Amino acid sequence: MGNRLTDGEKVVVSVFVAVLTGCVAGLFFVGGAILDMKDAITDVKVSLVEMQRDIGDLQEDVADLQEDVADLREDLDSFRAEVSERFDALEGRMSAVEAAIEAHHGNPPRPAN
Repeated sequence: MGNRLTDGEKVVVSVFVAVLTGCVAGLFFVGGAILDMKDAITDVKVSLVEMQRDIGDLQEDVADLQEDVADLREDLDSFRAEVSERFDALEGRMSAVEAAIEAHHGNPPRPAN
């Protein structure tokens, strides 16, 4: 009879086994949750690396665009200078034509209002 458990001891052993089973199940659950969080953190790190690469690519694109804009500004300034020179030359030619017409035909009549 020394090997038999009393009802109180059976209750204590049952509660101990239930608590131990709950702890083991909880460890598996917590371990699974930790592994899931580790996977999620790894995914976030990968996403951050990809975003940093994308940002670097965008910065290079912006730098290229800024160079293109600077080149366009230089081209526009050159074009403006060339157009100004051509208008100045045209103005000089028009003055010479007006002077020749006035010399040959006299002053033109004034436009009527």
